[in-house]
Amino acid sequence: MLPSIGSLIVKSFHVYFSTLKKFVPYLFLFLFFSILLSFANTSKPLLSSLISSVYVKAIIYLFSSIFFSLLGFILSLSFIKVVGLHYIGQPIPKFWSNIKESFFLTFKNLATFVFLAIPAIILYVFYLFSIMGYVNFVVIFIGLWLIILLGVLVYIWFSFVLVDLALEKGNGLSSIVSSVKIVRGRVGSVFIRLFLPSFVLYIIFAVMNGLFDMLFGSTIFYTVVMLLLTLAIIPFSVVVPTVLYCDLMKKPVLDLPKPESV
Repeated sequence: MLPSIGSLIVKSFHVYFSTLKKFVPYLFLFLFFSILLSFANTSKPLLSSLISSVYVKAIIYLFSSIFFSLLGFILSLSFIKVVGLHYIGQPIPKFWSNIKESFFLTFKNLATFVFLAIPAIILYVFYLFSIMGYVNFVVIFIGLWLIILLGVLVYIWFSFVLVDLALEKGNGLSSIVSSVKIVRGRVGSVFIRLFLPSFVLYIIFAVMNGLFDMLFGSTIFYTVVMLLLTLAIIPFSVVVPTVLYCDLMKKPVLDLPKPESV
């Protein structure tokens, strides 16, 4: 049975704030690689001057995208284990142990991650074709909307694949089947419950951003505060599907506040 929207929002924020300190080392790791990515992006003009072939540059960009995608999957699995194990009251592995387990789990299920990344892969190929002049504006416009639609469908139907992989340590196919079974017959209800808590967080973040901008303007303090806030909300993207998964799979969980039904 699906939890009420209000209950899910309260539980998601409760679990998020309860585990926030445990995410610190993961976020520092994410920040380190983000700085490397930023440096790589600023080096693109130099790369363009050194390498003339558009195909060689495309391959380099592709490999960098693959690397950071794999890093994203590893961190997502690690985040999910922290959230899920905390929620069901089980011991949480230490940082490096969790990263190592997630690393091997990622490479054990590479085909699954490629499957989940199909919309992004299509978008990347589409982007390459467009900058090479192989497709016109109409095709680009229609193609982008089709890719967005495909991405939304993948997001809904396979939103619990990573959660199942991280918590059950199964294989990719069984996790895909599990996610489809959970969503089947309640696509709209699952989508609303996945979307609304994140939307609430976005509103809170937008208000805080506007408030700090009004108080401090474009200062170093404002930049640092917003960077920390941005880093802090990254794990929330896995909190909602993890909590919802545990509730739908009827896993025994910690006692949390119970708001009125919505």
